[in-house]
Amino acid sequence: MKHLIIPDVHERYLRLLDLEPKIQEVDRVVLLGDFGDTFDNPGRWLYKTYSWVKERLDDPKFTILIGNHDVHYYFDNRAYLCSGFKWDSKKIVQEIMKDVDVHKMHIYTVVGNYTISHAGFNINTIQYKRPEIEREAIESSLLGKYDPIFGAGRARGGDLPFGGPTWLDWRDEFEPVNGMPQIVGHTKGLRVRTKEDEHGLTSYCIDTDLHHVAWVDDETNKVTIEEV
Repeated sequence: MKHLIIPDVHERYLRLLDLEPKIQEVDRVVLLGDFGDTFDNPGRWLYKTYSWVKERLDDPKFTILIGNHDVHYYFDNRAYLCSGFKWDSKKIVQEIMKDVDVHKMHIYTVVGNYTISHAGFNINTIQYKRPEIEREAIESSLLGKYDPIFGAGRARGGDLPFGGPTWLDWRDEFEPVNGMPQIVGHTKGLRVRTKEDEHGLTSYCIDTDLHHVAWVDDETNKVTIEEV
């Protein structure tokens, strides 16, 4: 199967629409989250972006992941607030995304040998990579409770030693887990960055303001990075 990995959107709704032809080419699409918050025309495309996401939650072709810039809109806990948060935006997002919709989202997924999440796992946070932990974190957060799986590490101004899979900083916190190559977003850069584990397996950070996407063939585990 051929998979398309789309990194952080941040309300770039028109760029998202430009990817529709590529979406038609693949068997599965994984979106890395961070659909809200932008410092260019803030809020202009917020409603349409989240509506586009909601319309695809029941489509088995799509796997929708949660990013830190979604967490503070989906859940009511001030500990989850991060840069770009706006109360007006929260009202709009919660008008669109109900609890039943958030239950359809994920913190991570797997494509071939690759673990896909918004920000990634390191050896200190790999314990979060369990389906029951994922569901418990989403459920408790919908009830207003704080769960460290959505927490920030010290590199991003948080209290945790390392950020969870929606907050792990690529530069200062991400270290490859041997035998578990990953594809993540979250840490913006001008180019796609890579890190190799001790076995030579490559992990990718593809957050470049939606200027790149990744294609993954789960039979060969080949990753192709495309500039868009």
